[in-house]
Amino acid sequence: MANNIQTQKKSVLAVLPARYDSSRFPGKPLALIAGKPMIQHTYEQVKKSKLVDQVVVATDDQRIIDAVEAVGGRAIMTSRDHICGTDRVAETARILGNNFDIVVNVQGDEPLVDPNQIDAAISLLFEKTDAVVGTLVTPLPNESEVMNRNRVKTVLDVNGHILYFSRSMIPHNKSGKYNPKVNYYRHIGLFAFKADFLQSFAVQQPTPLQLEEDIELIKALEYGYKIKATIVYDDPHPGVDAPEDIIYIENFLKQKKQE
Repeated sequence: MANNIQTQKKSVLAVLPARYDSSRFPGKPLALIAGKPMIQHTYEQVKKSKLVDQVVVATDDQRIIDAVEAVGGRAIMTSRDHICGTDRVAETARILGNNFDIVVNVQGDEPLVDPNQIDAAISLLFEKTDAVVGTLVTPLPNESEVMNRNRVKTVLDVNGHILYFSRSMIPHNKSGKYNPKVNYYRHIGLFAFKADFLQSFAVQQPTPLQLEEDIELIKALEYGYKIKATIVYDDPHPGVDAPEDIIYIENFLKQKKQE
């Protein structure tokens, strides 16, 4: 597998969208975690990827650019008008000249993102495939997680292509009850796009199911595109949605340092 990847090596750009004015957590990218801005933690993790050639933070605020450049990173100012992170990622790729084969969207609020999982998503597009997006899913461990509407669930076909995403329990049986014998999967919000598809995807109109579920990638499915997923079993660490999440991240980093 490694030799196959090496012979088909494509150029890969990783973009970290980082908006300053989060409604739930203003200034989130600059929140300090163990003495460093959160965006710095995420940037350093993505730099560990073996398949990413360039890492760029895409933002709408000069303070975030200053923080990234202070540690030797690269950041680009993008429009304040973007509705979602993918639009910001697409603009960044255009600013850089669209000179990449694959563009990866890694959320800036994922300070513990696993570089091996980034590579796993990218590798799906190194294969001979008609999929235009590579992404990750992980098993949901219990009924509480399956029923949690903050968890985006997904179902796959026999070839590992995404059939659908939902915030509801899927698959959904006639009784409407959780079945412990069924494999339920959570989608991990990390996307590797074929670069040419990313640009067309960014300008396509939203679709009914996308809007109803409030899940951006459903738009690709509704337009008939294929999304390939790989299942990862290492428990992915949560991102930062609220200030209290920082406590978990700091405790994890402290424990890791002691090992």
